[in-house]
Amino acid sequence: MTDLIDDDRSGAVAPPAFEGTAPVGPPATPEPGAGERVAGGFQLRRFLVISFLAGVALGMTAPITVLFAQSFGASDAVAGLSWAAIAVGLATVDVFGTRFTPRLNGRMTMWLSLTIFSVGLLISGAAPNLPVMIAGRFVQGAGAAIVMSGAIQVVVRFTPPERTGRAIGAFNAAWFAGISVGPLAGGLLSELGDGQAGFRIAFAVSAAASVIVAIVARLVLPSIPTTKTPRLSLPERARPRPGLRVWPPLVLGTLSEGARGAIVFTLIPLFGANHLGLGTATIGVALSALAVVDITSMRFGGLLADRVGRRPVFVIALGIGAVTCLAAPLVTSLPLFIVWCAGLGIPVAMAWIIPATMIVDVSTDTETGLANYRIAADVGVASGSTTAGTAAGVAGPVGAMVAVGGLLAVIGAWVWRLPEARVATPEPHDELPLALPTD
Repeated sequence: MTDLIDDDRSGAVAPPAFEGTAPVGPPATPEPGAGERVAGGFQLRRFLVISFLAGVALGMTAPITVLFAQSFGASDAVAGLSWAAIAVGLATVDVFGTRFTPRLNGRMTMWLSLTIFSVGLLISGAAPNLPVMIAGRFVQGAGAAIVMSGAIQVVVRFTPPERTGRAIGAFNAAWFAGISVGPLAGGLLSELGDGQAGFRIAFAVSAAASVIVAIVARLVLPSIPTTKTPRLSLPERARPRPGLRVWPPLVLGTLSEGARGAIVFTLIPLFGANHLGLGTATIGVALSALAVVDITSMRFGGLLADRVGRRPVFVIALGIGAVTCLAAPLVTSLPLFIVWCAGLGIPVAMAWIIPATMIVDVSTDTETGLANYRIAADVGVASGSTTAGTAAGVAGPVGAMVAVGGLLAVIGAWVWRLPEARVATPEPHDELPLALPTD
């Protein structure tokens, strides 16, 4: 059998089909030394290690993309658009692959996405002009969409409902632990050459790293099959559980991803380069500081959200983000810039975890709910970065960041009133239990 839905090793056992929604917990007697496991014997630790390595490879160009675009003569608004171009690739895969990427073998999800992403990096890195560079971003988005939609489906599929926030937090923490290393490496690599030459070096090295991690994923990960056959189709509409609504978590996904893209990938690089006059390597250090806090918040914020609820955790994080963004006019030196970026790691982390967890809480079908969430998030990626670049061109990066702070405050006030943020006991997932062959 191919890697799509089954294992290619002899003696592999496909997971049984499952009907019903009986709650499932972790094994009563875990095997010694088996590592962290969730339902059905799926070993999470190995998957998280590959996710970390993928984050390293994919995160190298994060601090330099908009600056690379500006080296072609792009304005702040067009530079923001160059980042947002990745959302077109993301949306294309997420819209037409709602029953494809979530149903891929988890191993294939990792190596295929990295391979496609590396092709996009090579196109952008070798681009003779801005349109070709942006075309490469589209290909990168297609690759990123496979791992962003498929990997989280793998984690949720094998996780008992009472541990959904913890599992999503663990995956995102591993992913962004890699991405925290990536910006620093990308910034340093870009300093190896003058102007565009340095940016091109960083893109080329990131492409090579993506290919290496793809090979490692194919060799190291076990087969991680699903019970459903992958197929291309248009998305279905997610259906809510009784007394709940689907649209609030989806709107939150759009707003949260928009704010995240605006802050991390557009405004912080523009703030550092244009307002403080910092180099790309230094901006990479600041983004790595943000990522460290981001990772820590993801790892423990998901666990806390499972214990005390989604609403208080998200509202507090949004409040911290609002205050930090509104303090942008006070950031006038490198030490303050690094501390300020680190503070933004808390709302950035919860913007990833809480809306995704809420859609799992309220949807009758996990796969459809998360597919709808990914499309909503893609809209946020496109609109957030583009709007932030336009705002920075009009009001400067400081004024644009203050505006984002006001937006976060409004979102926090809305979340406090949402019943969907106060779901007490998540319902069992529709695909549990699943079992995998163990190595």
